[in-house]
Amino acid sequence: MRLQGKVAIVTGGAQGIGRSICETFAREGAKVVAVDLSDMTYDCEGVKGYKLNVTNRTEVEHFANDIVSEYGHIDILVNNAGITRDALIGKMTEEMWELVIYVNLKGVFNITQVVAPHMIEQKQESIINIASVVDEYGNVGQTNYAATKARVIGMAKNWAKEFSRKGEAGRIHS
Repeated sequence: MRLQGKVAIVTGGAQGIGRSICETFAREGAKVVAVDLSDMTYDCEGVKGYKLNVTNRTEVEHFANDIVSEYGHIDILVNNAGITRDALIGKMTEEMWELVIYVNLKGVFNITQVVAPHMIEQKQESIINIASVVDEYGNVGQTNYAATKARVIGMAKNWAKEFSRKGEAGRIHS
C-alpha cells in the first residue's frame, strides 16, 4: 500500500500500459482517475473512469476542477495518452501528423499545465511522462510518433528545472 492516500490521474487509462498503471496504483492504495477518449470499465476498486479529450483545454480545466473538488488534492500525474498514425514519410498526410502531435504533445502540455499548480500546493507531487524507445532509435513509418515522444522527454527535463528552480518539491520522470 505504498500509495495509500494518494490521488493519481492516468491519461490513456482505458487499455494497455495505462490500464496496467491504473490497476497497479489502485492495488497500492491510490485513488486513481483514469482518463481516456474511450469508455472504461474496471473490476478493481479504486479506479474511476473519466472520459476526457486532453487536447481540449476547456475540458481539461473542468476536469481538474472536478477532481480537486472531489478528492481535495492531486499527487500523481501519469501522461500516458498517446496515439500512432503510421505511414512512410512520403505517404504521411498532414492530418496524420497533426493528430499525433495534438494528442501526444498538446495533450501532455494541456493537462500538465492545468494540473501542476494543484499538485505543487501538495509539495509531494510526481509527474510521470510515458515516452518510447522510438524517440531514440526511430522506427519505419513513425516520424510523427518519434518526434512527439522525443519532445515529451524534452518537456520533462524542462519541467524538472522549472519546478526545482521555484523550490518546488516535485519529481518529473520520463
